Amino acid sequence: TDTPSKQASKGMRGGADVHLPWPLGLGPRGSGSPSLSSQARAFMRSHAFRLLALLVVLVFGVASLVLLAGVSSIQGNPLAAPTRVQHGRATVLPAVQEESYIPTLSVPPVTPSPSPQPPPPPPPPPPPPGPTESELRAQERARVVNTRRESVREGMKHAWDGYTRHAWGQDDLRPVSQTGSDWLGLGLTIVDALDTLFIMGFDAEFQRARDWMAGLDFNKFVDVSVFETTIRSLGGLLSAYDLSHDRMFLEKAHELATRLFPAFNTPSGLPKTTINLATGQASNPGWNGQSSILAEVGTVQLEYTYLSAHIHDDSYKNKALQVFRTLYQNKGSDGMYPIYIDPNSGQFISSVVTLGAMGDSFYEYLLKTWILFGGPETKGDEFRQMYDEAMVAVTGNLVQISRPSNLTYIAEWDHGRPVAKMDELACFAGGMFALGAYLHNSTLTPNRNSEYHLQLGAELTNTCHEMWARMPSGIAPEFVRFEGTADFYPGASHYLLRPETAESYFYLWRITHDPKYQEWGWEMWQALEKHCRVDTGGYSGLQNVQMDTPVKDDSQPSYFLAETLKYLYLLFSPDDVIPLDRYVFTTEAHPLSVLRQPM
Repeated sequence: TDTPSKQASKGMRGGADVHLPWPLGLGPRGSGSPSLSSQARAFMRSHAFRLLALLVVLVFGVASLVLLAGVSSIQGNPLAAPTRVQHGRATVLPAVQEESYIPTLSVPPVTPSPSPQPPPPPPPPPPPPGPTESELRAQERARVVNTRRESVREGMKHAWDGYTRHAWGQDDLRPVSQTGSDWLGLGLTIVDALDTLFIMGFDAEFQRARDWMAGLDFNKFVDVSVFETTIRSLGGLLSAYDLSHDRMFLEKAHELATRLFPAFNTPSGLPKTTINLATGQASNPGWNGQSSILAEVGTVQLEYTYLSAHIHDDSYKNKALQVFRTLYQNKGSDGMYPIYIDPNSGQFISSVVTLGAMGDSFYEYLLKTWILFGGPETKGDEFRQMYDEAMVAVTGNLVQISRPSNLTYIAEWDHGRPVAKMDELACFAGGMFALGAYLHNSTLTPNRNSEYHLQLGAELTNTCHEMWARMPSGIAPEFVRFEGTADFYPGASHYLLRPETAESYFYLWRITHDPKYQEWGWEMWQALEKHCRVDTGGYSGLQNVQMDTPVKDDSQPSYFLAETLKYLYLLFSPDDVIPLDRYVFTTEAHPLSVLRQPM
């Protein structure tokens, strides 16, 4: 059997539980056990190093197990004890047990400081307020007006296409028979329509017309009307030059004016009625006793003045403006201008005064010549003074009121008394009075009342609207008589695609912006579309507007494209399309830029 010392040694080496029996004197001090024997002390001395090594191994083993257990708890359990570093040594704090552990040391939980959060986004802006009722009405109105303008533009395309298919190079289209007709032999529809094509944006059509005009030779052995050739051909070329800046048009205008100019070689300076373009031989017609006609001699001033300004040759302007001065010097004591004049003396030889046929555009050109020179900005008011004095005579003698509706109209004058007749041609006067009131000159007040002229222009335009609206076809006759109990009745029932009422609608709309003028213009266009449109191309005049379905007269004059369609298109266009403060319209509706220079 093993002795107690062998058993102790074996137990230490074998890793079994160490058991030292107290009889060896290893009992605790003060327990009453005997003191260590010499044998025990010898044992301790011989095994002290081994005991110390064993103790160190045990301590480090326990510490490693505790450390590993703590790390594992921290990784898997958020409540595990953290490790605290003090002076380079790691100290493991007691782990927090999930349920039963009660810490002996109160350690505050480690709460990570919250990271700063971005401020909340601002609230979205409130939705914009919807359009107001007035804005919605304005938007709808703009849509309607745009649709109407496009309808007129399509009408221009229809009229032009009919001409190009059936009458290219001739003066006018006969739309029903699908042929052309010549009057002056100068391709009047082409030159008259140039600026309308340009304004409406028909670029290809404008280019084709331009190329044709470039090849036109004016050296023709043909007698032409000086007046008609001036307002249609010369005016059309000058307007095309003004809008496009193509000098070919100006050169052609200069060439044509040179051929017309010998007509002014008369003792009075009043141009004769016709001239042969090849020979320069001028004459007056025999049907009126070879008299000069007021509207013909007094409606060339805009074209020749504009030409002179751009070719730097005042001879054309001087001849044309001298006509006004001659007529002004010879006017009657009542301040009115009769329609027939002696071409040699310049004296008036008739008592008939009218703002209709043979008189109309003379009054228009008195005002517009002043505007061409700059209107209120010009230093010379000579022609404005002539216009103002003429209007005093017109308003004092020719302005009349109908019964029973109190319609204002402009009568004619013969042998000192008014004649209750008004041409559709005279319907331009509403726009003329309004334009004169709009472009007023404050230095000329004695003979003009701008408010009255604007009101008078509106009243005359209303009468012309009634001339259209009261006919069964919705289209005005050539002239009416204001007699009887129904205000007026047709004096001549045909319609020649005339533009004068549309012209006044345009001016009154631009000046007042009263929407009724656009509504009246749309009524006019619908009537033209219904009764005058020809399916194969073009539009035709009518034989009798008193019929519900009038018969067509098979004629599309060039001025329908130059004037009627242009004024209706501009009626539905913004004000900055050919603005009135920058352009003046000739009697054929050809816009020319205001010169703004002294006379």
